[in-house]
Amino acid sequence: MTTKLIALDLDHTTLREDRSLSPANAEALARAARQGIHVVVASGRAFRTFSPEVLAVPGVRYAISGNGAAQWDNYENRCLESYVLPAEQVEIIVPMLDGILFEVMMDGVPYAPDYYVADPVAYGGNPRSKTFTQATRHPVHDIAAFALEHRDNINWIQSYPGAGPHKDKLWAEIGRATTGVRIASALPKLLEFYHPHCSKRSGLEFFCRYLDIDPQDAVTFGDGDNDREMMAFSGRSVAVGNAVEELKRSASFVTRNSGDDGVAYAFEHYLGI
Repeated sequence: MTTKLIALDLDHTTLREDRSLSPANAEALARAARQGIHVVVASGRAFRTFSPEVLAVPGVRYAISGNGAAQWDNYENRCLESYVLPAEQVEIIVPMLDGILFEVMMDGVPYAPDYYVADPVAYGGNPRSKTFTQATRHPVHDIAAFALEHRDNINWIQSYPGAGPHKDKLWAEIGRATTGVRIASALPKLLEFYHPHCSKRSGLEFFCRYLDIDPQDAVTFGDGDNDREMMAFSGRSVAVGNAVEELKRSASFVTRNSGDDGVAYAFEHYLGI
């Protein structure tokens, strides 16, 4: 079994808690690319919100964004594959999100309510991410009207109902009301709506076809539930030390925590890169 492709989750896996890329992890990615290994970064984020530090690493050419909603060529700044939510399902989902903060993702760009972009912390955003949020979101005055106007072109919708019974109830209600929609929750406060074929696994499947690579020759890195399908699809998988327990139990190798250069450690001590 050879290593021809490495796909890595970003937040809490490749990146540290402050979303920075450590020098050791950056060098590990570049070193793999120099050895002819395809490096693919995978995230639930929209492509235009990916860490510039990561995208600037030599050899980081490909990206799985939006949990498989859109696959990108970083070098050519070009979307290679994308899915859109069925328009008729957008028409059902948007009214059911009345009174709930949500964002709309299209063409790698997140569109968010202008009041949220102006002061994300006031609406539950992380104070450490305020500048990042304001720099990467496109403000929209009426997000519901915007979503319905662009219902034919939406890759996914990301809502913030918060953790707890209200979110669970909303999940169940929208699940009953819609068909052909994948509902996911990458973080406790989030509820996301995708085309049913979207997942990080579907993104990895695309790149294995696109680059003519046997999935057995792919290695995946992750920490959370939205990495599970991708990691089960690849020949080998690596969970960081801070990953959820179920992921660590099923991984081929458990490395150090993301804040302790877990990616670089696994490259050297598990993959021999």
